[in-house]
Amino acid sequence: MNILIVGPTYPHRSGISHYNTLLFRELKAHHNTSLYSFSRQYPQFFFPGTSDTDTVSRFKIKESGAQYVIDSLNPVTWFSALGKMKKEKPDLIIAHWWTAFWGPLYCTLLPALRGLTGAKILLICHNVKEHEDSRLKRFIAKRVFSLADFYIVHSEKGRDDLNAMLPGCNVRKAAHPAYDIFDQNKIARDEARKKLGLLGNTALFFGIVREYKGLEYLLAAVPHVLKKTGLTLVVAGEFWQNKDRYISMIKKLGIRDNVRLIDNFIPNEEVETYFKASDVAVLPYTNGTGSGIAQIALAFKLPIIATDIGSLSEIIENGKTGYLVKPRDPEELAEKITEYFVTGKRASFAQNIAQKSGQYSWSKLRETIESFA
Repeated sequence: MNILIVGPTYPHRSGISHYNTLLFRELKAHHNTSLYSFSRQYPQFFFPGTSDTDTVSRFKIKESGAQYVIDSLNPVTWFSALGKMKKEKPDLIIAHWWTAFWGPLYCTLLPALRGLTGAKILLICHNVKEHEDSRLKRFIAKRVFSLADFYIVHSEKGRDDLNAMLPGCNVRKAAHPAYDIFDQNKIARDEARKKLGLLGNTALFFGIVREYKGLEYLLAAVPHVLKKTGLTLVVAGEFWQNKDRYISMIKKLGIRDNVRLIDNFIPNEEVETYFKASDVAVLPYTNGTGSGIAQIALAFKLPIIATDIGSLSEIIENGKTGYLVKPRDPEELAEKITEYFVTGKRASFAQNIAQKSGQYSWSKLRETIESFA
């Protein structure tokens, strides 16, 4: 099968970029696959972080063969890319959907590609509804979704949301693969903890800090945990909103000695250190359909305490591989963090995760894609 993928890859910086790169690698091993990526992904004024490109990682998650020909702000490049894509003679076109920003590009590119090549179109829907949702965003998403023939989602909620927009659409759920590429076996747990200066119980909140990630509820849970057991909370990731708000909250709660803030993008080669040094990953999200952070934790066999939303409630076996709690409930979150440490669940939960690891392979995602053919 000739497959053409449209989406980000290195040096663009995001979980979607890592996902697309590893998907390209998997498909290349079994099919004639091409990847068309972006010469420019986002305009700087649109992007809330310091940069959307990875200029610091020594360990580069990349795959040879990508063509960087699409400028998100220059429609001339969209049409010039069409000529190159046509020559690939694709049977299947795969595009990723996660934000309405890509609406104009996809509404131009996808129908033109179908007309020129006769290829079927598969949308991998990372978010059917965006984290910061609106009526306009849902309108754009529905317009783009109507252009595709097939859909993949990573959660039942994603399937339900998509079916509500497009009743009867050809959608299949596939597990979001685990990011085992980050485990380079370059550092042991004790060395990782020493490197980060960590002692005792350690919980990890990892990734970009955005409103829907629910960090405020995790911070509010910390004093309750400290009444029963020791805890260091490591918050590692770039803040995409007012950091001072969280610093003020930490001071007000009196937990400055128990919270470590690392406000910057974590290079790929350092991800292993943070996950191996931690005892549990905490994802107190208030909404969403899934999390790439959870898939990193699973790759490291690191138990997860998370809110009962989206695919998190599907990948975490409550009481066996982690705990699920209600969103926006610091007391219940504190209760489960405390229970996890006081009862010593880390080893048994990690063993249970290991037994399920085969469910989260890139080959299974490939097989789901192939099932549409």
